[in-house]
Amino acid sequence: MGAVRFYDALLVLGSNVSPEGKLPTYGRLRAVHGARLFEKGVASFLVFSGKWHFGNDYVPPITEAEAMRKIAIKYGISSKKILVEKK
Repeated sequence: MGAVRFYDALLVLGSNVSPEGKLPTYGRLRAVHGARLFEKGVASFLVFSGKWHFGNDYVPPITEAEAMRKIAIKYGISSKKILVEKK
């Protein structure tokens, strides 16, 4: 396995959010994978992106990015190191 590279930020793309503000399985997996990479020290910041799917017939209580931020914080990532896309 090669050396770990260092980046300014890790970008995790959104993946929809339910009417209750919950991420689908693949969305949770993206957030967890981003948090784990961050914990390994590969970047200075963790960036979550996404509002909600434009095809939804509902407006969820939180954005995809905010739902992923909550997961990362549960994994111990400092909120000061998380950037969330705001629309």
